[in-house]
Amino acid sequence: LYGQLQYRLFHTSPIPETVIMGRDGWFFINGNEQNSFVGDFKFSPEELENFRLELEYRKEYIERLGGKFYFMVVPSKNVIYSDQMPYTVHAKSKESWGQQLNAYLKAESKVSVIDAYPALSATHAAEMTYLKLDNHWNERGAFYASNAIVEAMHADFPMLHPKPKSDFEVVQTAIGTGN
Repeated sequence: LYGQLQYRLFHTSPIPETVIMGRDGWFFINGNEQNSFVGDFKFSPEELENFRLELEYRKEYIERLGGKFYFMVVPSKNVIYSDQMPYTVHAKSKESWGQQLNAYLKAESKVSVIDAYPALSATHAAEMTYLKLDNHWNERGAFYASNAIVEAMHADFPMLHPKPKSDFEVVQTAIGTGN
């Protein structure tokens, strides 16, 4: 009852340490996802280098087994839908942790980085790609991310091609809950 009162009457989160209420009824996870969006605790040069070394070790291991290794940071809803964050939240940096890591790896590593940020950012205004009450992407977001994966893999696997939206039937469903 308390939670419903906070949410419906006062338009505030009943658990602000876990969930942030954004604009237009959007919910965002607080904690690490929020810290990443705001720009708190950026990776140090040593942490970035440790990521690079670990990912290159994994890449070499997979390639010794005859496979291909790709790396993708899943963009957080906080970053993609930053325009729905509450007016009281301001980013100190234009770069989230994932974007910082992607940029470092692209510049300093042999790892194939799949960057889903551009695809999800470009479509977020025209189509909802994340769930409003949840921190996960929806089927549309998965479509754009999977096409980014296929585009990146196309150089190694020419038989792979991104699928056009026209190949799919879009069915609208209402989801009233989230995590």
